Amino acid sequence: CRCRIVVDERQNRRRLLGNGKRFRMEQSGLLMCFYALYHPQDGWDYLQKNADARENSRNPYLCFWFDRGVYLLCKALGKQGMTVKDKKGRTFSPQELLDHAEQTRKSCAEIAAQFDARNESTYFADALAEYDNLL
Repeated sequence: CRCRIVVDERQNRRRLLGNGKRFRMEQSGLLMCFYALYHPQDGWDYLQKNADARENSRNPYLCFWFDRGVYLLCKALGKQGMTVKDKKGRTFSPQELLDHAEQTRKSCAEIAAQFDARNESTYFADALAEYDNLL
């Protein structure tokens, strides 16, 4: 475990620092890419179990990698004509999945532009562009 224990002085309790799904967001994005290419329905199930990590994260680096995986997964599901349900019971048509994929891609592109401008590179834009041609 790469977590360290910190003591919360206010409550005099020990808790793990870095314990939680949000620290696996980069790996989750890569796993969703794999699922998108080989078994999108399993990828959707995985996304439903891990979506709360994205909703609770404010780390743009981790959000980029997670969203990149969501982009490819939703694109794969939409192109295969699959209809899926989320954990709240809402149904998404193939067109809605493709629309969500494009919205997610735009979000990734915005984050990529900020990182690339700061770093004076095209690393993040190139990483996102890799997924444009996979499906």
